[in-house]
Amino acid sequence: ADGREPGRAFLGVARRKRFDFIRSQRHHVESESVTMVQVTARLPDDLVEKADRAASQLNRSRAQLVRQALEYYLDDFEDLRLALDRLNDPADPVLDWEDVKGELLDQDQE
Repeated sequence: ADGREPGRAFLGVARRKRFDFIRSQRHHVESESVTMVQVTARLPDDLVEKADRAASQLNRSRAQLVRQALEYYLDDFEDLRLALDRLNDPADPVLDWEDVKGELLDQDQE
């Protein structure tokens, strides 16, 4: 009818539907001006139940709870990475706790 092969017309429709689906997976949150991408993960039932209970007690959605937990985890991960980098840095001296404690106690007695 439109001069194209039937298969091509179907592929065009399929591509548009796929694009619409992908586009619908991205959400723009006006209050934060952040584009969010939907992420799917498989979790054990008991972990989901615990998350749902915590989300309910905090008056948050499951998504908000998971987002915040992931942010906290990544912050802790970055702190740990920095600490390990400093610990392994030969230019950064490692202090002996007993020496430091002795110096601090000596200062208190002065």
